[in-house]
Amino acid sequence: MVRTKQAKPKAPPKVRLPRFKPGMNSNDNASAGPCSSAFPLQPAAVPVGSPPATGGVRRLFPITVGTGRENLRPRPAAPATATNTSPTGMSNSKPKPGSAAIRDIRKYQGTTELLIPKASFFRLVKELGQDYKSDLRFSSMAVEALQTASEDFLVGVFEDAVLCAHHGKRVTVTPADIRLTLRIRGERATWA
Repeated sequence: MVRTKQAKPKAPPKVRLPRFKPGMNSNDNASAGPCSSAFPLQPAAVPVGSPPATGGVRRLFPITVGTGRENLRPRPAAPATATNTSPTGMSNSKPKPGSAAIRDIRKYQGTTELLIPKASFFRLVKELGQDYKSDLRFSSMAVEALQTASEDFLVGVFEDAVLCAHHGKRVTVTPADIRLTLRIRGERATWA
């Protein structure tokens, strides 16, 4: 048996595709490089209803179909470092100061529910009503209207008090800020 040399199949010539640069438009071929005219990043004009042409286009990101939850993989847990552990080996999971307050602010800004518990507010209304008449009864809709108006008033006062604190180059709201807010609004601050 005689062995003959088989010709190796020739590999197709290597073609350099234009590199994507940040800030470059997809049709900006002037800054794409020397091969920009042969291989545009995106076709210039695509008729409506026709499938997208992907002939010489290099995809930068994979195209997925679905809700996006199918392609998620669990990430491996990061190893504990010296900054995350104390000398005893316990993790320091204490949040930064103010992060809980910011979280609560975002939570309550997204809701329209009443902030004061209804039972506590009803007891307060009954107690204040006893000063005027001994046997007062309140309907639930009346108490709800009082609570809505009270919370609206208090939120407005605290918003203005925060502005007064910022004007004084402070972050903390003080009783003096609330007194000033009520004075500017023209309301008597009998409790402060």
